[in-house]
Amino acid sequence: MPETEAPVQRVDPALRTILLPEVIAKLALGANVASAGADRVVSFETDSIRISEEDLKLCVTVSDRVRKKMSGRITPTKVIEIVLLSQQFLSEELFRPEAVRVLFYSTISKASAFYRCVMPHLALGQGSRCVSNVTTGKFTRAAFEYDVVVFQINHSPGAYQFAKALKDAGKKVVFELDDAIDCLEPWHPSYAAFGEPSRQKSIWAMMKLADAVQVSTSWLSDRYREHSNRIEVIPNLIELSAWPSAPKLRNDGIFKILWAGSASHAGDLREVLPALAQFAKVHADAKVVFFGQELKDAGIPHGQLENIPWCEFEDYPFKLAEVDADVSIAPLADIRFNLGKSNLRVLQMWATGYPVIASSVGPYADAIKSGSDGFLCTTTQEWIDALGILYKDRGLAGKFVANGIESVKQFDVHPNIGKIEDFYTSLVK
Repeated sequence: MPETEAPVQRVDPALRTILLPEVIAKLALGANVASAGADRVVSFETDSIRISEEDLKLCVTVSDRVRKKMSGRITPTKVIEIVLLSQQFLSEELFRPEAVRVLFYSTISKASAFYRCVMPHLALGQGSRCVSNVTTGKFTRAAFEYDVVVFQINHSPGAYQFAKALKDAGKKVVFELDDAIDCLEPWHPSYAAFGEPSRQKSIWAMMKLADAVQVSTSWLSDRYREHSNRIEVIPNLIELSAWPSAPKLRNDGIFKILWAGSASHAGDLREVLPALAQFAKVHADAKVVFFGQELKDAGIPHGQLENIPWCEFEDYPFKLAEVDADVSIAPLADIRFNLGKSNLRVLQMWATGYPVIASSVGPYADAIKSGSDGFLCTTTQEWIDALGILYKDRGLAGKFVANGIESVKQFDVHPNIGKIEDFYTSLVK
């Protein structure tokens, strides 16, 4: 009697992500499967691989997902892509089999896309209940592989129809918004795209269609609640442990005052220019640094003004730290649009190790405990007085820095991972 071949053992868990992607890729490419006793044989071209029935079931489940991503003619490049997808999807199936899949469509500026899409994506990657991806590409059928799809302020007719198709397929749609778009001033660069009343009808329609609207502040939540079935506050977060700190190595006797912001914040900067000019005229050892704006006639004495050009978003934290300022300022015009802003600029300055003086407006007034982790100002004289106090008392500046870092910890991404997971999983479950 011939001896019966012993059944194949399941692949060791530690080796599954190494050995099984090949089987998955072959199944996706059309391999044949045959029985061999209790085992299964996967044959593709001239190769055959014998595996256990349990491993085959796992491979078939993953290969179904890979096959949905395949399109067009199979080329060597396409085969490599299929193998990589096999590895990725297998890892998800092994380590997060019940995970909610989230796709972010980021469509506007790098900074906004990072804090509103990439940062939540990174948070979900460090959790255990979700897997996610971020794309700036066009809408494709790949989105139908996800449970939740997030549209970042895209309210075009195409976005609406695609979101509707996703909902018809049983997917959950989230509309992401982090500005008070109906409060934009006509001079704002985004007014033509979002601020005109004729444009806002499509935004309200996207909000109403979505299963949830995701915003950055409670003020925005209150303002847009009537347009949404559900509205959720996901605050702007930073990764404190990865944020570079100012070196604090200067010994040049200069009192350096830093303002940082892109051209869209020019109106906010004007709020503090009279105070900066008066302070600099009285203190010859003061230097005002404008990072992101070039102002040659701000009333500040020649030689006491430094303009630093804006930089790529990825370089911003490092350029900010390189300034090595003694104090940072965060003026904010008292207009409705700014009431919907987040406290992100203050968080960035605290994380860099700068004491903060800010306008007593909206998000900054809520974030800063004046006299404890910064100063809040309304009038020109209050700005001058606050600068003068920190000019004389460097010890108080150090206290503001220490307390500021403590204040920013509640906006660190790591302690907030669970809250972000709660939101996306609640949409599905």
